[in-house]
Amino acid sequence: CGSKKEILLEMTTKSSHCTLHIHNSIDQPVLDEDGNFKNITKTENHGYGISSIQSIVKKCNGSIHYKETINTLTCDISLLFIDK
Repeated sequence: CGSKKEILLEMTTKSSHCTLHIHNSIDQPVLDEDGNFKNITKTENHGYGISSIQSIVKKCNGSIHYKETINTLTCDISLLFIDK
Protein backbone atom coordinates (compact mmCIF):
# COMPACT_ATOMS: atom_id res chain seq x y z
CA CYS A 1 0.00 0.00 0.00
CA GLY A 2 1.01 3.57 -0.50
CA SER A 3 0.91 6.21 2.22
CA LYS A 4 -2.90 6.37 1.92
CA LYS A 5 -2.94 2.65 2.92
CA GLU A 6 -6.15 1.61 1.26
CA ILE A 7 -7.05 -1.73 -0.27
CA LEU A 8 -10.46 -2.50 -1.76
CA LEU A 9 -11.36 -6.08 -2.68
CA GLU A 10 -14.42 -6.95 -4.76
CA MET A 11 -15.23 -10.59 -5.51
CA THR A 12 -17.94 -12.15 -7.65
CA THR A 13 -18.60 -15.81 -8.37
CA LYS A 14 -20.45 -17.55 -11.13
CA SER A 15 -20.94 -21.24 -11.78
CA SER A 16 -17.60 -21.71 -13.53
CA HIS A 17 -15.32 -18.96 -12.21
CA CYS A 18 -14.47 -16.41 -9.57
CA THR A 19 -13.45 -12.84 -10.36
CA LEU A 20 -11.50 -10.59 -8.01
CA HIS A 21 -10.93 -6.86 -8.45
CA ILE A 22 -8.28 -5.51 -6.08
CA HIS A 23 -7.60 -1.78 -5.83
CA ASN A 24 -4.43 -0.88 -3.91
CA SER A 25 -3.18 2.63 -3.13
CA ILE A 26 0.30 3.49 -4.43
CA ASP A 27 2.61 6.49 -4.04
CA GLN A 28 4.59 6.04 -7.26
CA PRO A 29 4.25 4.15 -10.55
CA VAL A 30 4.97 0.42 -10.21
CA LEU A 31 4.30 -0.80 -13.79
CA ASP A 32 6.51 -0.33 -16.83
CA GLU A 33 5.26 0.55 -20.34
CA ASP A 34 4.39 -3.12 -21.00
CA GLY A 35 2.30 -3.48 -17.83
CA ASN A 36 4.93 -5.48 -15.94
CA PHE A 37 6.19 -4.62 -12.48
CA LYS A 38 9.28 -2.40 -12.59
CA ASN A 39 11.04 -4.00 -9.63
CA ILE A 40 9.95 -6.56 -7.09
CA THR A 41 12.06 -6.10 -3.98
CA LYS A 42 12.21 -9.21 -1.83
CA THR A 43 13.21 -7.87 1.54
CA GLU A 44 11.90 -8.82 4.96
CA ASN A 45 8.09 -8.98 4.77
CA HIS A 46 7.92 -7.40 1.30
CA GLY A 47 7.96 -8.54 -2.33
CA TYR A 48 6.48 -12.03 -2.09
CA GLY A 49 2.77 -11.21 -2.52
CA ILE A 50 2.83 -10.63 -6.27
CA SER A 51 4.74 -13.82 -7.07
CA SER A 52 2.47 -15.80 -4.72
CA ILE A 53 -0.66 -14.45 -6.42
CA GLN A 54 0.76 -15.18 -9.89
CA SER A 55 1.55 -18.76 -8.83
CA ILE A 56 -2.00 -19.35 -7.55
CA VAL A 57 -3.53 -17.85 -10.70
CA LYS A 58 -1.40 -20.12 -12.89
CA LYS A 59 -2.25 -23.19 -10.80
CA CYS A 60 -5.98 -22.43 -11.13
CA ASN A 61 -5.83 -21.88 -14.91
CA GLY A 62 -6.75 -18.25 -14.35
CA SER A 63 -5.76 -14.92 -15.74
CA ILE A 64 -4.42 -11.75 -14.17
CA HIS A 65 -4.28 -8.19 -15.46
CA TYR A 66 -2.80 -5.08 -13.83
CA LYS A 67 -3.82 -1.48 -14.49
CA GLU A 68 -2.38 1.64 -12.94
CA THR A 69 -3.73 5.14 -12.40
CA ILE A 70 -2.04 8.02 -10.59
CA ASN A 71 -2.65 6.73 -7.05
CA THR A 72 -4.07 3.24 -7.56
CA LEU A 73 -2.91 -0.16 -8.78
CA THR A 74 -5.81 -2.36 -9.89
CA CYS A 75 -5.43 -6.11 -10.21
CA ASP A 76 -8.16 -8.08 -11.99
CA ILE A 77 -8.02 -11.84 -11.44
CA SER A 78 -10.20 -14.54 -12.93
CA LEU A 79 -10.00 -18.09 -11.56
CA LEU A 80 -11.73 -21.12 -13.11
CA PHE A 81 -13.45 -23.66 -10.91
CA ILE A 82 -12.19 -27.14 -11.76
CA ASP A 83 -14.15 -30.24 -10.74
CA LYS A 84 -11.96 -33.02 -9.42
